[in-house]
Amino acid sequence: MIKTPLLAGLVLLALASTGTCAEVTGKVEAPRGLQTLHASGDAPAGATQVSLRVLLEDREALRVDAKVQGGRWTLVRRCSPRLAPAKYRLSVQGPDGKVWAEGELRVGTPEDEARARAQQREFFRGVIVDLSSAHGGLEDMAWKVYHSRSLDADKARSLGEGAKRQVRGTTTALRMFDLRAAQPYRPRVREACDELARLAAARADVWIAVGESPSEAPPAQDPRVAELAELLASELELPNLMERFARSQFALAEQPVPPEGGRWTSVLGFSLELPKGTQARDLSKRLLGTEIRLVAAVPPGPDSPGAELIIRVARVPFAVEDFDGFVRFVEVENWEREGLFTGYRRLAAAPDPEHNTLRLRFTGHLRDLLTAEGAAVEGRQIALYEPERRLALFAYLFGSGVDDAVLESIRWEDR
Repeated sequence: MIKTPLLAGLVLLALASTGTCAEVTGKVEAPRGLQTLHASGDAPAGATQVSLRVLLEDREALRVDAKVQGGRWTLVRRCSPRLAPAKYRLSVQGPDGKVWAEGELRVGTPEDEARARAQQREFFRGVIVDLSSAHGGLEDMAWKVYHSRSLDADKARSLGEGAKRQVRGTTTALRMFDLRAAQPYRPRVREACDELARLAAARADVWIAVGESPSEAPPAQDPRVAELAELLASELELPNLMERFARSQFALAEQPVPPEGGRWTSVLGFSLELPKGTQARDLSKRLLGTEIRLVAAVPPGPDSPGAELIIRVARVPFAVEDFDGFVRFVEVENWEREGLFTGYRRLAAAPDPEHNTLRLRFTGHLRDLLTAEGAAVEGRQIALYEPERRLALFAYLFGSGVDDAVLESIRWEDR
């Protein structure tokens, strides 16, 4: 927010066609936070009105008409939406629509502009992450249910409407942005966000229609999604962005768990050693999301009445850049993630940066969605960080006196 007066420089522009010197002056002030543009200048001979345009990199941020009196025009105009800190171009047009005078208008300092550009960049990064979650998440979940042969009209409608609600939340944020900013620094990014939102909503409608005829597979995604993802990946420095919009391995149903136990390998490329008698829960009839890869009852052992095993794999946020960031990400996930715990209390943590692994001991209580109600139980967790593919594996084992061997056996197959 700009709360101090911000001045623009004086502009003098010689027009060769007339041989005259047209004067234009402008400044922006923000007393009590209300941003106001003050501008004045010479007018073409005989003109009764001029049009003033404020341009940011050839994009119009503001256009307003000003009356001419005594050969000059004067303008005092509140800026709503606001002019972001930047160097603008003032363009004065006469009655014939031709440019009469041009000059520069500086709003804020270069430091103000640098901060505002960084904030706007992070806003658009968040918007794109939300849109990729809605679009790519729908692709993964709908295809997973489709492959399980349990996609019907109700499930398709539930998945599609859920994705459209996510998209509506994003478009609301974009509308609020438009009310605050007269012109974005990166207009191509802003336009791409709107187009992606429309494509995500249209894809949701496609899946809703598939639910009416589940024997017919949906058509391929609109190729425009890939084009926009490539543009945004470059503009906002978001690597592998298209992978978050497209159908991924998350869309595949998992391999069945062998009743005799032994090594079980996920379609996502990790494996673990399961004790004999481990019983996997049927996830095909529950809309639990594609991150949950396995929910299983581990049989009792000599010192354990049995345990509940949950494994999920998630994409690592763009903000996570190293193992220390991953550890913070895991802690936030455990404390704040909806749908997994009704309670969580960490008792011990053992980071292992050499192997990109974090071991945790905690007490918690699973939600009814996964297990029956009961008192809080002891838990163990191993979190694996896969930086190259930007994946995080979370494995939880609930139960008193549980054996950690099943968790310690987890590994990425190509590592």
